[in-house]
Amino acid sequence: MEGSVVKKSNVLARCRMSIDSKYQHQLIALTACRIRCDDKDFHEYEIPLTDFKIDESKAAGSTQVIIKNAAKALMQKTLEIKDGKSWSMYNVFSKVRYDDDKKSIIVRFDPDLKPHYLDLNKYFTQYPLIEYMSLPSVYSQKIYELLRSYDDQQEITLGVKELHEMLQTNKSAQKSYAEFNRYILKPAHKNITGLTSLLYEYEPIKRGRKYAEIRFTFGYKKREETKKKNNKNQAKKNNAFGKRVIKCWEANNKSCDKDLDTAMCKWCRDNLQNQ
Repeated sequence: MEGSVVKKSNVLARCRMSIDSKYQHQLIALTACRIRCDDKDFHEYEIPLTDFKIDESKAAGSTQVIIKNAAKALMQKTLEIKDGKSWSMYNVFSKVRYDDDKKSIIVRFDPDLKPHYLDLNKYFTQYPLIEYMSLPSVYSQKIYELLRSYDDQQEITLGVKELHEMLQTNKSAQKSYAEFNRYILKPAHKNITGLTSLLYEYEPIKRGRKYAEIRFTFGYKKREETKKKNNKNQAKKNNAFGKRVIKCWEANNKSCDKDLDTAMCKWCRDNLQNQ
């Protein structure tokens, strides 16, 4: 999964589709990341069941049953793409098969989706598969993908009504911005900024008495660079502390004061607590 990238058109990343399980999103992403840059047509893509990230503490049934239910639901759903006042509807997959010998799912995208996955030269969305798979909810997955489709911008403003359509939110969230924020926007923000490289903030914009739009501002964090820098700093700190301990030990005739609680002297103990 490390290094795999999901790539699709911006239009598809922003489309309207009713998804009720994060495993449905996972199946689409795991298929998309298998498309090669030089593919001229869709193929049948094999996905081992072990590639899915299943929350075993909440799983209702075996992995095979969970993925079968996700695939079956997707075969019955449509995604809606708007073009001004016009619109088109598509099925996601034209085929899904389970191979029990290989413990794999074999899938094929619907041929009508070729313009949204093949020969993408501009106006496309891409993101690391491993980040997407780490997200624990349908809304955090969709909002992450949606925001990544605006990678070339530092700030965007989306209509609240437009967001409800893209996210297919429930009626209570559509009626109350407080509920929309509490149960969808806020948890998604926490998940996305905590588990992926995408940093963003959002603020609602009022038109009259109602919240009509939401402004998103972006920034990215380089996790690996930050991690390496922190590790390097900690190593230097540990090394410096080690040198002080040796100096203290030598200064005390190569011995430390001992008490009932620890074999370290008070100086070492106090300094260790400050690390």
